[in-house]
Amino acid sequence: MVDFHTHILPGIDDGSANTTVSIEMLKQLKKQGVDRVVATPHFYMSSGSIEKFLECRNRVAIEVIEAARKEAEPLPKIALGAEVLMYPGIGGMEELSKLCIEGTRYMLLEMPFVEWSNITYTTVDKICAMGITPIIAHFERYINVQEDRGFLYELIDMGCLIQTNAEYVNSVKTSRKALKHISEGHVHIIGSDCHNLTDRKPNIGKAYEKIEKKLGRGEIRNLRNIVDMVLEDAEFLV
Repeated sequence: MVDFHTHILPGIDDGSANTTVSIEMLKQLKKQGVDRVVATPHFYMSSGSIEKFLECRNRVAIEVIEAARKEAEPLPKIALGAEVLMYPGIGGMEELSKLCIEGTRYMLLEMPFVEWSNITYTTVDKICAMGITPIIAHFERYINVQEDRGFLYELIDMGCLIQTNAEYVNSVKTSRKALKHISEGHVHIIGSDCHNLTDRKPNIGKAYEKIEKKLGRGEIRNLRNIVDMVLEDAEFLV
């Protein structure tokens, strides 16, 4: 199992506070059956350059890997990526591909939390034209702010993949809607979006259990096949 959306790298965003927390998060994910993790710290263009972000991300990733190697049991492998906040000029950035999951042309893209305009869709289209496949992060968070209820179909038609957070599946209030989106092929990837060990802890195992119980093993295979395709050439740290 893969947790595709995590904030396990310490001190780089609002995720893990330190390496000790990161290791415990990895241990919890392992107990849930996760053997691979994509680390996706937030990247905001307003916070600095891509190069500085990558330098910081890679440095703390090495610290986590070195700590993980000291554990008695192997912990999940880690691929490095980013959760990139979209803004209108992002489609013209020559170095944008550096924020893709390493070894791939897939990038986790966080959309604006306001009503989208034509510029929003044009920007996503420009990213696709660069040979990058956007993976739309936690799509469920945009539902209540979009006047156009067909926004999900438009993104899929552009070639985007859609990621949902495990909590959308786990919550009693939204589980039925989440399962319907999955069964109808509107959601392709599940991620915990874990940030810590308290209010935003790893919870992807429960989501996969619910999907299998309600939709069957076939749906689990479909989800895993998509993830395997995305990560086929990804570079994992061990």
